Amino acid sequence: MFLKFIYFFIACFLVACSDDSQQITLKNTLPLPKAVHVDYAADIKPIIEEKCVACHGCFDAPCQLKMESTAGLLRGATKLNAYDGTRQDPIAPTRLFIDAHNKEEWEQAGFQSILNGDDAQASLLYRMLALGKSHQFKANNKLPDDLDISIRRENQCPTPDTIAEYETKHPLTGMPFAVTGLTDDEFSTISG
Repeated sequence: MFLKFIYFFIACFLVACSDDSQQITLKNTLPLPKAVHVDYAADIKPIIEEKCVACHGCFDAPCQLKMESTAGLLRGATKLNAYDGTRQDPIAPTRLFIDAHNKEEWEQAGFQSILNGDDAQASLLYRMLALGKSHQFKANNKLPDDLDISIRRENQCPTPDTIAEYETKHPLTGMPFAVTGLTDDEFSTISG
């Protein structure tokens, strides 16, 4: 019995002294995009529903990026904080299917595409997913103390012009945010 207590004490000591720096897996290379035909409804949508819609499917989605519908993906994201409780002046509403109907109208309302770029790997969506894949959190481990996951954290909404600076300043805030992220197959599917 005493020997079991000693083993238990040693195990607890080793766990308490474990190195928390292993919370993040750093990837130097990203999985290659799938070279085969990828169908949005069959291949992409299930990944978005499983990994993205929990945050990007509600009224107060970060950067107003609503991913529960194709229209929301095409509308893109904005820095405009529609849910600022301290705002005293009204703003124009940004309701899907009502307040604008095409890319140009959404751009006039302050939205930027997350899908457009010189190529798929230049899009904001790809860059944010690549950032998350490059700094992936290990499953069932504590998140780093300096990662702000509070509901009062400042919303960060990079644009094509600011994404490089964002990647340098906020390497742990790729997408999906504060979770283990996409598998290699999921990343290859979306980036393809």
